[in-house]
Amino acid sequence: MLHAMPAAAFAAAAGLSLPFAAHRTLVRRQYLPVVAMALWLFFANVVYGVNALVWSGSYEVRIPVWCDITTKLLIAVAYGIPSCIVCIAARLRLAVVPRELPLERTPKELKDALILDLSLCVGMPIASMIIHTIVQEHRFDIVEDLGCQPEIPAVSAGTVFFWLPALVFALLALFQCCMSPLSPSRLQLHEHLALFDTTLTLSTFLSLLAAVLSIGALWAALLLLTVHEALRLPPGAVDWARVDTYAWDDFPAASQRTRRFCWWVYPAAALALTVCVAGLPALARLDVWAGTCARLHRRRSSITLRELRKGCVRRLRRFTNRQADTAMQEHRPRRHPQRLRRHRQLRRRPRQHHAEVLCAALALAEARARRARPALEHPVGLGAPVRLGPTQLSQHRRRCAA
Repeated sequence: MLHAMPAAAFAAAAGLSLPFAAHRTLVRRQYLPVVAMALWLFFANVVYGVNALVWSGSYEVRIPVWCDITTKLLIAVAYGIPSCIVCIAARLRLAVVPRELPLERTPKELKDALILDLSLCVGMPIASMIIHTIVQEHRFDIVEDLGCQPEIPAVSAGTVFFWLPALVFALLALFQCCMSPLSPSRLQLHEHLALFDTTLTLSTFLSLLAAVLSIGALWAALLLLTVHEALRLPPGAVDWARVDTYAWDDFPAASQRTRRFCWWVYPAAALALTVCVAGLPALARLDVWAGTCARLHRRRSSITLRELRKGCVRRLRRFTNRQADTAMQEHRPRRHPQRLRRHRQLRRRPRQHHAEVLCAALALAEARARRARPALEHPVGLGAPVRLGPTQLSQHRRRCAA
């Protein structure tokens, strides 16, 4: 487990580049929250990976400057992820609103939207770092196997109110995403997305929706467990220069499970973003490719020949075997008796690998039999010209040749 933790953190951080390789349209200002969320998760996983390597089996005070920086960065990540998913959820909710004309925004409106995204995705995390510096009771904590952690806050109303905005943002994002597909215009979702933004395709919409739902649920659980764990600790003295160290055995079993879960939330959130944004469209393309390959394979197999034989049922009902033989003898050259003999064998004992040849022959016979015949003068009745059928026409030609 201890060796898997840094490997999982670094792998999750490296995999965050895949969504932008799969969707190059995400690197635009319309998708600033997605880029910001990926960056926050990247920083958090790198920090957790380094901490798990340095403090594996130890809780000594090492590299205090690194801990000062990373603990504030983790506080910013805890606020940055809910802010980003709220912005993404609001955009997805706005995309499914029914409209008749394409959405056109002025440069001022685009600038205001960019400023709002920056203030939520970057400004609010920075503000949370400053607020945490004011309300913290000591410098930071070092937990065995986990490394530097923001101070474990004591029981206070400030603890709840400090984490409350982030928790509200996470729940709000979940609510908006749950309401987006349930709009009255969900059947015309593709048309509404095209009218909202040409770069927001249906696959991108569903990928972002799945990412926000999964990350929002993980983050809501993380914040709830963080507040619950904070309320269980006794209050301590305020000393900004103090560094608290904790061995893993100092925590009860329930607290150990909670802290382990909170640690794994960050790699899981990065993995969810990678899988939802990059993996789901790739699976859709793979499904299309597999369907194409299956269709091509069926064309070369006997299944397609059976389907071809079934498709010729109407032709087989219209033309009996005798009429098919007559049409073949009438319209094929007489110098190929082997072909006619082979055709009779196929008619008597059709096989799967000869079904395509038989159907082609029947189609040719039907097409040629439907052609208009020239009217022949035949002394019948009052001498009026009559139109003979295929069988009568062949018999008449034999009599004339004799």
